[in-house]
Amino acid sequence: MPEDSDIEAAQGSSQRDSQQEDWSDRLKELASLRRSQSSLSETHRTLLSQTLSIDHLSTVLSSLTSEQRLLLAERASLIASLEEVNKDLSDIAIKTTLVRAETLRRKEEADNLRKGVYEPRKTKLDERRRRLGLTSLPGVESTIERENAKYLQERRERWRDTGVLDAEDVGGAGPSTDASASGPAPTRESRIRLLVSPASSSPTTSIARGEAPSNKRAKTKRR
Repeated sequence: MPEDSDIEAAQGSSQRDSQQEDWSDRLKELASLRRSQSSLSETHRTLLSQTLSIDHLSTVLSSLTSEQRLLLAERASLIASLEEVNKDLSDIAIKTTLVRAETLRRKEEADNLRKGVYEPRKTKLDERRRRLGLTSLPGVESTIERENAKYLQERRERWRDTGVLDAEDVGGAGPSTDASASGPAPTRESRIRLLVSPASSSPTTSIARGEAPSNKRAKTKRR
């Protein structure tokens, strides 16, 4: 029969072998756990990087969307402005054609009136005046030039007051002090109406009606 010491030694050896196996299994489990944690950490970093990238891209996308809305609104405004400009151009083209035709018609009438009526009558009247020792009457050209100069100056001042022209364009007349000069800027439509003013406001209207010009010459008394 084995002695008690041999039995105890065998039991101690068996316990040591069991402990070594336990430590070996624990070390293997720890190594596997470390690898799993390392893999999870790498996945965590990748997920965090992608999340930050998504947040950045979302911010960029929001900015681009906002800019796109602004550009679309600006394009719509520009298209509306372009349509308004095209309409005004069409209106000006129509008015230009009408004014040009009216100008040609009136020039023809004025030429016929000057050559057929005015010049023959003035020639006869000037001859009668010279026989009486009087000077010749002023010609219609000088009267028209004088009235036109006055009319043009008044028109420049009127345009200046409504904002069509600057003050320096009116010979340095300075800014207007009336309420119209401080009012809102005139629209394109009002500027067109002002530029194409009725012919009744021209200085030759009073002459055509047979009225005397504003600066009358003193009448020469017959001796």
